[in-house]
Amino acid sequence: VVFKTDKSLYRWLVFGVAAFVVFPLSLMRSMNSLRYGSLIGIMCSGFLCLVVIIEYFVLCDDNSVFEGQDIERHTCFWKSNFSLSRDDLFKFTPNGFLSSFPIFVFAYSCQPNVLPLYVELQRRSVRRMHKVIRRALYFAAALYHLSARLVYTFVGAFGFMTFLDGTCGNILQNNYKQHPEVIVSSVTIVISCCFTLPMCVYAFRENLTVLTMNKVQVSWIPHTLITAGMIAVCAFIAVTVSQLNVVLGFLGATTNPSVAYFLPNLFFLKLVPRRKAPRRWWLALISMIVLLSLSAASFVFQIYALFDSSLNPATSCAAAKKSNRDIVDE
Repeated sequence: VVFKTDKSLYRWLVFGVAAFVVFPLSLMRSMNSLRYGSLIGIMCSGFLCLVVIIEYFVLCDDNSVFEGQDIERHTCFWKSNFSLSRDDLFKFTPNGFLSSFPIFVFAYSCQPNVLPLYVELQRRSVRRMHKVIRRALYFAAALYHLSARLVYTFVGAFGFMTFLDGTCGNILQNNYKQHPEVIVSSVTIVISCCFTLPMCVYAFRENLTVLTMNKVQVSWIPHTLITAGMIAVCAFIAVTVSQLNVVLGFLGATTNPSVAYFLPNLFFLKLVPRRKAPRRWWLALISMIVLLSLSAASFVFQIYALFDSSLNPATSCAAAKKSNRDIVDE
């Protein structure tokens, strides 16, 4: 978004931020140490939401944002020429469903953080963990529903009404005409990711050490090596894959549904006899089968979309924009 042509500068910036910002934060041995970073991340997401809403009111009748595409729309709802057809709002296609399904799965996958939070409790028990979950839900009702979920809703709604079918997988890659507030919001999302990634690394490192070494915390040498390897993989993916929707698509079709939905249902089926909770047992079985089928279909679709970007409208949009920039550079 910020560096449209200088790819080498972008790569150096990614590796620099990964080495000197994300890596030190990821070395924290306590998730409690990352709580302020999480708050900063929520504030950055809220700022992005505000910018997308404001840009809708600025650009909703400016068809030049489509950069030569044959798209014309009038989506300023307060004007007399407002036009939004039923096809714009309700256009179901198999490709659209398979491309959007993993995004929803990714957005609602917070379960992997439950176990690390349980480990952080000073006096661990099921009762205390239930208390933490209840308080988190109370807090979520006041903050999360008014920020994070509304971020998804408002960014999706106002971003779509601004660009309609021309919306890219990463909405910040759309033509906002280099408005300074959009560039600032791009920087704030980078800041949010810098504070969010260490929490993912923490959960991954702890689960890996428990699985391989049967220890929650290990000495500094394996602790540092595991962290460095995880950060290196993430940085490599960041400089290699330019479409955000591709990354979220594969995560939402593989690891996220497995960890957040498939495995919990499987554990329930294995640990709870069917006669004790027959309705919940069958519900877990059906939901596991349905989710596995949809995830597998979406995963196959994501692979096909890599070779044919026209299958996924969001990927096709990003590819078209990249091609247009290359033509301009030549």
